[in-house]
This record gives sequence, structure tokens and C-alpha cells, in this order.
Amino acid sequence: MNQTQTKEIGEKIMTKELSLRMRLLMVSSMLMLLTALGSMNGKAQTPKVGWASQTGFRNAETSVQRAVRDAALRGNGQSSGQSTTNGSWLTDTADGDGGKMRNAINRYQSWYWTNSTRRPALDQIKTQMMADFGGSAYDQTRRSMLVNQVVDRYNAAVRFGPVRVPTTDNDTLSFLGIRKQCLEWAMTTAISAGGQSKNYYAVGIADPRAFRPGMGLYKLDHSHAMIIVDIRWDGNGNPAEFKVAESNYGGGWQNPAGMVPWQRTIDIRSGISFNSGVYKVVSY
Repeated sequence: MNQTQTKEIGEKIMTKELSLRMRLLMVSSMLMLLTALGSMNGKAQTPKVGWASQTGFRNAETSVQRAVRDAALRGNGQSSGQSTTNGSWLTDTADGDGGKMRNAINRYQSWYWTNSTRRPALDQIKTQMMADFGGSAYDQTRRSMLVNQVVDRYNAAVRFGPVRVPTTDNDTLSFLGIRKQCLEWAMTTAISAGGQSKNYYAVGIADPRAFRPGMGLYKLDHSHAMIIVDIRWDGNGNPAEFKVAESNYGGGWQNPAGMVPWQRTIDIRSGISFNSGVYKVVSY
């Protein structure tokens, strides 16, 4: 074997060794990446007892989850915002109630511009306006509150000139200053933060270990929707308690139950335990 042949064999051996080292390096890199991804996945983390915001365990992970959670937290104590009919949610004008509201508004406008010497007393016209809500789910107290809101809003608007009375449900919500109910607020908050619209019929997440702040917490009976802003995890890595942001949680109204429609605000509440027979969690 001459010197040239010896050199060629040496080069081939070196090439094979280099190729083997490169493959080993690639395998090692892949294992490191998989380990890192596993640590990012909440299911692979060692459980840490406490609130996710404090321990970092299974806290909001995606950019959408963080954005939805932060937007919900910023709303605390604020108005839930003007309600609209421009989405897949029910508003206070649903089930024909918008038409009843407009009947009361039109009745008041007609009375307002009637010569004061010929028109009935204000209390009489209010009684007639309350009758415009016949057939609705509003009781007498809520009908009276609606009538007074019509009077107050009309009187405030007429000071600036002729009043444009509403002709659509969307106009009616705006005229009366009705704010967003729970589902409308949750969905619009999620959408504004880069998430997707998810209504009560959205498929829930099956594995409780996959729950995260920034997701929606919906009641299965379609009566309330909330946004999860924090989760307290137990020693087994299961959700022990939710902290939520929500609109229209409280008393003073019915149809739907909750806050007075033009006084709805966002509040933070904790102490909610997960029950798969009552709630489902949806990802935006």
C-alpha cells in the first residue's frame, strides 16, 4: 500500500467519524429540544400547589391566552361596553323584547310632543308604556325600570335637538345604553385579544390538566359565561379553584338574571370549583 492509498483510507475514516459525530450531535439536539418542549407543556411539569400566576405552573402559555387574560383583568370595575347585535350572542332585545322597547319609546315621544293641555299625566303614560311590555318575561318592577330609562334617555337626548328614535334592535340597545351581557363580553374580549369567537355550543376541553388562564368558563345550561384569569392547582396537578372575570354577575335584574342592563360592569371573582356537570372550559 503506497502513501497515496494510505492517505485516502485515512480521509475516508475521518469522514465517517465526522458523519457519525454529526448524527450524534443532531440526535442530542433533538432530545434537548423535546425535553424543553416537554417542560413547556403543562402536563409534563412537576405540580406546584397554588395560583398559576404565583407559581408559574400551568400559567397562561400562548400569546392569545396571555392577551385574553390581561384584557379581562384590565376590565375589572369598568363598564362591560355597549351591547350590539353584531355577533352570535343574545342581547336584551332578543325574543321580541326590542320591539316592545321601541313601542314604549314611540309612545313616550308621541306624548312628549302632544300639547301639554291635552296630554294625560306622566304617570298615566308610564302605565301605558309598562303595558307595552306585556307578554315579556319582565316583572312589574323591571318594566317600571325600563320605562324610567326610556324617559331619562329621551329627555337627555331631546335637549340637543330632534330625537332619532330607534328602528332596529341595534339602535334600541344604543338608545337605552344597554351594556354587554356575560357571553357577549367574553366573546368580544377574546376576539379583540386575537382569539376566536366561541359561543355556548363550542366544544369543551376534556382534560382538566389542559385548562389555562385566558380560556372561557361556560355554564352548561347556557346561563353564564366567564373568562378564567387564574387557576389554583392542587398537589396532583388538578384545578382546585378558578378566578374569573365576568360581566353581568349579580342581582337587581331578571330576563336575564344579573345586573341592571345599563349598569353592567366587569368584576373579578374566585372560589369557583370545577364541576364537569356544571361547567365546560373552552379555548379561544
